[in-house]
Amino acid sequence: MHATTPVNVKQLKSELMNHPDKHFVDYSCNGLQYGFDTMVKYDNIKTMECRNNLSARSQKDTVSDLINKELCNGFVYGPFEKLPFDDYRVSPLGVAEGKYSFKKRLILDLSAPHNDTNVSINDLIDKDLCSMTYVKIDDAIRLITKYGKGTKLYGKIPPPRSTCREAATQLPECLRSNVVLNETVKQLWTHAVANTTRSLYNIGISHFVRFLLLNGITYNSHDLPLISEDVLIYFIAHCFKVLKLKHTTIKIYLCGIRHAYLKSGYHNPLETPHGEFLPRLTLILKSVKRIQGSQTRTRLPITFPILQEICLRMRRGVFDKYIDCLIETTCIVAFFAFLRCGEFTVMNVDKFDPLTSLCISDIILKTDYAILRLKESKTDPFRKGIDIKLFKIDNSICPFWL
Repeated sequence: MHATTPVNVKQLKSELMNHPDKHFVDYSCNGLQYGFDTMVKYDNIKTMECRNNLSARSQKDTVSDLINKELCNGFVYGPFEKLPFDDYRVSPLGVAEGKYSFKKRLILDLSAPHNDTNVSINDLIDKDLCSMTYVKIDDAIRLITKYGKGTKLYGKIPPPRSTCREAATQLPECLRSNVVLNETVKQLWTHAVANTTRSLYNIGISHFVRFLLLNGITYNSHDLPLISEDVLIYFIAHCFKVLKLKHTTIKIYLCGIRHAYLKSGYHNPLETPHGEFLPRLTLILKSVKRIQGSQTRTRLPITFPILQEICLRMRRGVFDKYIDCLIETTCIVAFFAFLRCGEFTVMNVDKFDPLTSLCISDIILKTDYAILRLKESKTDPFRKGIDIKLFKIDNSICPFWL
């Protein structure tokens, strides 16, 4: 059996390379990699199986779920068809509940049996070699007194965990293994934003992941790292200075990061735990906008004379007859129906979807007009569909006579 730990021991060794206590570094890293010495000094203890505590006996399903979770993570082994040891001790299990989170966890009572002639596991451990003490406020006061005025104390505060994230990890097995519902949820997430928006979000996430890796922020590829407001601020600086991106593009990339974290069950990284926008992040974004100024791109319209020139050029022949007719028809329909580019074009063939893209069947011909059925558009995000009427006009450039 090998020790199992979520800690990246190789990375930890690298981070502790300059630590003054080399013995502590070797002890910690070797213990995480190969297992720690239990410090039990007696090997002739009597085999004994203790009865589980009442909190475990009264919550059998909870105990089973918690044990299965430990098994899945590789923190415990079993069940065994044959006992791996001749002499062994089974300490009682119990269930404890968090005071504020109400999250249940397993506890192993290594001090059992109590008030018994048989010694417990804790009794077998040398108290001089193994003991645990808590840092007291007196210790902090002593350090401040020692180092004088201006002393700073630093303590790592765990980042707030999303209740959604905790709820997601507590899904019962029947839901996690439900193929139909899993595919449905995946499909719903796919349609949470428009295709073009999702493409921009994916580009933003790619830049963000590359930024993290370039700056030594490593994480499990199957999960997203916990990030702070400072990391996001430096990412904005990276987009502004290195990638030369506009303020509007940076905002879209941040929205992509938000979407990815929400999808993974995390708290919105752009907000405080109280639902307020991160104040420093907002100021940095305003600073980028102020430096770049309001640069409105001039968009020149395709007027009717320009459309007429395009159509006449296509009729004289540019490509083959089919392509020329296709381009002319597209330009005329887009002009008279006031279509956006994304409403009648796709980026490539793979992006064509008959459920959302324009098809021949979306055109209905009447006596003196045609009906163009738009399945979706920017102004119709819920895909109710819009009918656009293209009337017959007395002109060589007519949307009806094509």
